[in-house]
Amino acid sequence: MRIDKYLWCVRYYKTRNIATTACKKGHVRVNNDVVKPGRNIYPMDKIGVRINQINYQLVVKTYQKVELELSLLIFNEQTLLQNQNLNLRNY
Repeated sequence: MRIDKYLWCVRYYKTRNIATTACKKGHVRVNNDVVKPGRNIYPMDKIGVRINQINYQLVVKTYQKVELELSLLIFNEQTLLQNQNLNLRNY
């Protein structure tokens, strides 16, 4: 699955166009490398996203396409907030 589509599906960006623009501007990293919007993601990839001066870090556990409008995504998200401890949410 493309990185811009993934970030849109997990609702880090409101539209896929905004996710694509963020990738082009260098606000999205996969395994510490700046990526283009068309880069595919795989399980165990580490994604870093910068939104409004806040850095978010995700670890893709697994994803599975479903016959619905969106994909069902199961992932382990690690969020780094400025000057705060690591928050951990499981979906």
